[in-house]
Amino acid sequence: MSDVLSNSGIQVVERWVYPIKGLAGTVLDPETPMLIDELGVVGSRRFALLDGDNNLVTAKNRGMEHLLQVRPIPSGPRSFILGGEVEILPQEEGPEFEFELYKDIVRGRERWPEANKWLRSNTGREDLRLVQFVEEFGRKRSREKAWKGDAPTAFVDGAQIHIINLDTIRDVYARHGIKVSDIRRYKPDAVIAGGGPRSEHGWGEATKLILPKASFKRPRPLDRCQLPDVDPDTLKRGNELAKMFRDEFRMATPQSDDMRPCFGIGVDVGSTGVILDHDSIQII
Repeated sequence: MSDVLSNSGIQVVERWVYPIKGLAGTVLDPETPMLIDELGVVGSRRFALLDGDNNLVTAKNRGMEHLLQVRPIPSGPRSFILGGEVEILPQEEGPEFEFELYKDIVRGRERWPEANKWLRSNTGREDLRLVQFVEEFGRKRSREKAWKGDAPTAFVDGAQIHIINLDTIRDVYARHGIKVSDIRRYKPDAVIAGGGPRSEHGWGEATKLILPKASFKRPRPLDRCQLPDVDPDTLKRGNELAKMFRDEFRMATPQSDDMRPCFGIGVDVGSTGVILDHDSIQII
């Protein structure tokens, strides 16, 4: 393979799932496979919280930081448990409705009154309800071209798979002393290491990531919101990370002609399969 750019020990060191969009995630045990389908990580971000006006509610919304303490625990590749109390299984039937998400039209399905009761009692929001992404409907273009790209996704913004380079995080922490090492701040699907700090910035959109049982394509910088500045333990907001992103990681993205504060890489699924801890990655 003469076109291999790098295979110098880059590997997967952690894998995370986020059953409900915008809430806390859970790191997978080394023995648990991460399944990849045409939408991304199976069982990740296939549910979301909506308010009474069908607006997406996540921890990045002011006043909703406490959602970071709502931690769904996966109980299978497609199911999860809220707070160890309410088991959620995807449903094939139930009331459906359409709403706008990131300039797309999506369809949601509702059928979890016990989950809604639990969420409301644990967040203080009486208008919250759990909604499942209807995969067979997908995401349709709304009033204008959506900024997320062309690959199909569920309740995901930016890319099907989010990747963080641990070498880059360690480099920034060593030079700035900023508390950036908490992976929970960045909500990655996969954490990689071994290629060196910022090596991911050299991956052009034509680059492919080849793993033993899956592959990914079209890497591009991820535009960061303000969520990383929320401490996942104290729930207090700061501005150190936002400033660091602006100063050191301002990049052009496919979604904007402007230079944006970015951190991490988004990729789309090339071939479906499985990601495991310690999977080696070829960059070609």
